[in-house]
Amino acid sequence: MTVKLVAIDLDGTLVNSEGIVSNRNIETLRKVSQSEIIVVIATGRSPNSAKYIIEEILQIKGYYISLNGAFIGESYTSRPIQQTFISYNDVKETLIKVKQLGIGIVCNAGFNSILFNNDKETHPLFNSAFVYSDLKECMKMIQNSYPINKLSIHHADKDILKYMREFWNDIGLEATQSDKDYIEAMRKECSKGNSLKKLAKNFNIELEDVLCIGDQENDIEMIKSAGIGIAMENAIQKLKNSANYITSSNDNDGVSKALEKFI
Repeated sequence: MTVKLVAIDLDGTLVNSEGIVSNRNIETLRKVSQSEIIVVIATGRSPNSAKYIIEEILQIKGYYISLNGAFIGESYTSRPIQQTFISYNDVKETLIKVKQLGIGIVCNAGFNSILFNNDKETHPLFNSAFVYSDLKECMKMIQNSYPINKLSIHHADKDILKYMREFWNDIGLEATQSDKDYIEAMRKECSKGNSLKKLAKNFNIELEDVLCIGDQENDIEMIKSAGIGIAMENAIQKLKNSANYITSSNDNDGVSKALEKFI
């Protein structure tokens, strides 16, 4: 096989535990991009965050699968290649449920975020987010202007996360975990793996010529799909079991080492 596309997760993979992309990882990815291999960032983060990493940190031309596959985009443009939305009724049912539970939720709508039953103090990264506590007002905003791609809950109580995962599964959404305290939901067919397949098909690239690197549950499908699936040393065991190779941790330039080995 000849690697023609690399897809790399951000948190726990390209980004270290201090929230930084190391100089070695940056330089390696620049070299990969210059060799005409397509670089894709595949993340649960927003399109804004994925674009920032590609354009401002890596400073390369590339693509991104954001919101766990719900939004596919290209660097240096704000036009999505493809996006999927959760139905209005499923969003409404979810917001009613979190209101009953007394927890907050983040609703991602492309480059915008809506915080419901929450505030910016508890989510300092969402400085420009819309904040609502009234269900009727929030749903009116969503219906009129901001269809939702992804729903996410950050909570330390594992029972709450388990309950919401089961709730989302029951109403037909795809629930996944991107970190131990984060659970997210998208439309059923939406995932990093499916979006990777679509992006590879757009470039007429066979999956056997794709290399993927990740660390969490939401990376497993794309790791299994790729010709070379690589797990970080700090990855969950379930992902390691699905990988072809295990590289060093995200605090020890694991991405760079894997790319240097296989490309």
